[in-house]
Amino acid sequence: MCKRGASDFVGSFRYGTSAPQTATRGNEVFGVIKDAEVMREQEVAGWFGERADQTIETSCARVFLVGEAAWKIKRPVNFGFLDYSTLELRRWALERELSFNRAAAPDIYRAVRRLTRAPDGGIEIDGPGETVEFVLEMRRFDEQGVLAAQPWAIDDALEDSLGRTVARFHAVAPPRPQGGGVNALSYTIRSNANLLRGLAPRLGAQTVERLIAETDRALDALGPLLDRRVTDGFARHCHGDLHLGNILVEDAVPILFDCIEFNDTLSDIDIQYDLAFLLMDLDFRRRRDAAGRVLNAYLDEAARNFGEGLWTGLAALPLMLSVRAGVRTHVQAYSGDDEAARAYLATAIEHLARAPSVWWRPAACRARESRPSPGSARRAWEARRGRWFCAPTRSASASSASRPCNACPLRLTRRR
Repeated sequence: MCKRGASDFVGSFRYGTSAPQTATRGNEVFGVIKDAEVMREQEVAGWFGERADQTIETSCARVFLVGEAAWKIKRPVNFGFLDYSTLELRRWALERELSFNRAAAPDIYRAVRRLTRAPDGGIEIDGPGETVEFVLEMRRFDEQGVLAAQPWAIDDALEDSLGRTVARFHAVAPPRPQGGGVNALSYTIRSNANLLRGLAPRLGAQTVERLIAETDRALDALGPLLDRRVTDGFARHCHGDLHLGNILVEDAVPILFDCIEFNDTLSDIDIQYDLAFLLMDLDFRRRRDAAGRVLNAYLDEAARNFGEGLWTGLAALPLMLSVRAGVRTHVQAYSGDDEAARAYLATAIEHLARAPSVWWRPAACRARESRPSPGSARRAWEARRGRWFCAPTRSASASSASRPCNACPLRLTRRR
């Protein structure tokens, strides 16, 4: 079942929310609303807790696993970038979560239900009494099927299917001309900079400032390209949190779930920035071979629906990979894992260090790795092996004969 209540952005973004606005109340302490809302939360948690096989809790939500179902409630919190502080706001968020996620996972997301006051004063589901809380009903699934639990098990067929699944998801996603471009990416870059500076004593001030400076230079250089992609239709309503922890595999089919619903600024983005989280996550987990094949499959499928900008936009991929790694840096640090945070920080710099200084040429490339035998796949991943080379793709969308190149951003950021 889904592990997070909202996303890995918890404790990260501070630039507002796209939810209906509510006045800040004087009794907010550390984002948690104290008063009747907390009492309501405790009552609902107690009622579900008596029935649940397992409870999964995050800063923003609780998920109660009951038999074959999973019941998700939002917690009454306000972190600035999301606001669930009232019953109406929680209903709004759950209805959006249902609507957005059913596009990719209709078999998992079922309905928003009402927890109501029973005649005996207790709680029941969808009764005639007053609404106590809103809850999202989902189908329970095996958490071992989530790719984050076994990144070494991603094989050729799944890599191809995963890339094409994401491309098809983006192809039918609603355009968002108000999203994407420099404004959308700089929103996250500013947040990263503010949060990383606050962590500089733990992560290293010199390293933090290097990343911020290099990110700003890359954004300035790529600004015209990023804004042109908005005009060309690459800004769409995306998943927003597309890492391995939000991809389930059932019957060899990848299913995208747990997309961002609480802030449109984080989900109305460039489709390549959406994909970048998946590629960065695979790369960080020492599955660059998988990342290259996912990217190749994505480009081949996406070329059926997008124009030349699909190829020229790859010049911005190193920056997008770096920004995603920057997000993970402060997420890990705020969760108390400084070792992982420093590793992500180094990765973020690495992705920028060899970023192309010119536009990506519209000749497709394919990144490959010397692939270990199936029996040693997990050991190879854990040992961080990998030698990279580019090879021509067989994409039917290429306008001219493909040829090997040295511009692949995944190759240029090869981990040593």
